[in-house]
Amino acid sequence: MEIDIRKFFDTLDHRHLQSILRQRVRDGVLLRRIGQWLNAGVHEEGCVTYPEAGSPQGCVILPILANVYA
Repeated sequence: MEIDIRKFFDTLDHRHLQSILRQRVRDGVLLRRIGQWLNAGVHEEGCVTYPEAGSPQGCVILPILANVYA
């Protein structure tokens, strides 16, 4: 299989990923922590936004989440 993963991390759907995780992970504390990582605010030009898609830059768990998502 050949796929193009360009912009994968920019377009990662939080709701879909969290749905997949709820099926595989039983630890509520871990699920909440992952949700916090995904929903971390982005501070740009004096404003904080909370994106519904994409991933925070430098998130240490993201490579693992990408494998779960795929």
